[in-house]
Amino acid sequence: MRSVLTAALLALAPCAAAAQSVTHCNWQSDVRGIIEPWEDNIRAFADGKVRVIQMNFIEPAAGPINLVI
Repeated sequence: MRSVLTAALLALAPCAAAAQSVTHCNWQSDVRGIIEPWEDNIRAFADGKVRVIQMNFIEPAAGPINLVI
């Protein structure tokens, strides 16, 4: 019974996240990629001095989601 429970928990455990990279912004920071509604995908921190924006460009298909800080 214990091995069945362990197997079930391992099956439900989240998979390892894909590797991420940090690069300088070029086309990834284009405002046309901000996911709407903008209010749900833009956050400001440190009295508005730092903003985190979620972007989606659909292409390239292997990595369309970008996080701009």
